[in-house]
Amino acid sequence: MTIRFERIGPGRDWLGESPVWDPSTASMFWVDSRSGIVRRFQPSSGRQRSWQLPAEIGAIALAGQGRLIAALRNGFYYVDLESGEIERIVEAFDDDDSARFNDGKMDRQGRFLCGTMALGSDEPTGKLVQLNGGGQVKILETGIGIANSTCFSPDGRVLYFADSFDRALRAYDYDPDTGSVSNRRILCDVSTHNSATDGATVDSEGGIWVCLVQIGKLARLTPDGALDRLIDTPVPLPSCPAFGGEDMNVLYLTSIRDSGTGRTKSDDPKAGALFAIHGLGVRGIAEAAYSA
Repeated sequence: MTIRFERIGPGRDWLGESPVWDPSTASMFWVDSRSGIVRRFQPSSGRQRSWQLPAEIGAIALAGQGRLIAALRNGFYYVDLESGEIERIVEAFDDDDSARFNDGKMDRQGRFLCGTMALGSDEPTGKLVQLNGGGQVKILETGIGIANSTCFSPDGRVLYFADSFDRALRAYDYDPDTGSVSNRRILCDVSTHNSATDGATVDSEGGIWVCLVQIGKLARLTPDGALDRLIDTPVPLPSCPAFGGEDMNVLYLTSIRDSGTGRTKSDDPKAGALFAIHGLGVRGIAEAAYSA
């Protein structure tokens, strides 16, 4: 099967991240993290829309009832897609310019996990935060430089996660009933590919799709961490993948033009664009909505 890359519109983000497919509206949402913009693309019509939020966005997820949930800098918020208004759920940590939210994903039960990244320092002071129903916040992991690659196995019993500074994808046993983690281990050391990990997602067969951001490639790993496929992308800095489409067989891919941190920047005219990848021969899994 031939793989085909389709560029979605002429737009370019500074820091494209956090794509998520919404089956209820047949739309792909994603963010320009640096600019604080949520974007939506509807494949059936080709229409796009955007919402300006008041701060940098780490990640978004579905929340039902015409809403998204967004991790804005240091807090979790509802975003009403009709009015564009936001409503704070909870502040997760002090906003002291030392860290902000970065990568995140919903678990299969509707808890939102989002990790942080250090600002102005390479010290591993970040956290992996879990937002439970009722707006309760729990810290699952500490000692993180840049949180990335958050996703779950199809049955929800394995959490995949990375600190990009480590250049390795981790796996944890994840308890679906309690949301607790245990048995941290290194699933795959990607340093041999000369890249850190960025965003990740999982297909219905359990394959883990990880952006190797520094070499412009997308890797598919097996559940035991072996490299199954390595695909060249059309952009130097691919950032995060997510399956979507009517049959969940299209892999959407965000990318970076300039992260604003000085670490990742490209002058390529396609950098920052959103792409749809057709012909991979696998399907994704619909993401859960937040269980308030």
